[in-house]
Amino acid sequence: MIYELRQYVIKPGRMADCHRMFREVIIPTFEAHGIRSIAYWEPAEPDGRTFIYMVAFENAEARAKAWPAFISDPRWQGEKASWTDGAPYESTSATVLAPTAYSAVI
Repeated sequence: MIYELRQYVIKPGRMADCHRMFREVIIPTFEAHGIRSIAYWEPAEPDGRTFIYMVAFENAEARAKAWPAFISDPRWQGEKASWTDGAPYESTSATVLAPTAYSAVI
């Protein structure tokens, strides 16, 4: 199993849009393409700008297939087309992680 940690910087005032998008569109679309949701976070003292989540894949090959399938999915394409003010986020970053032999997730 490999994990992907993603962090978004949300545009001011758009965190509610981000939560709706994940709840209604992204998570169900992830599930349809074998992207396993692990957790979704905001800082313990929310700043209204930071959104972090982790997903998992069986292996690197599964990840390499899942992201293009997600991106081309009509649900995701429809969501993007609905953004009259642009994306609700300013930037994203991603780190692919492999657990160590002594990790609790093994």
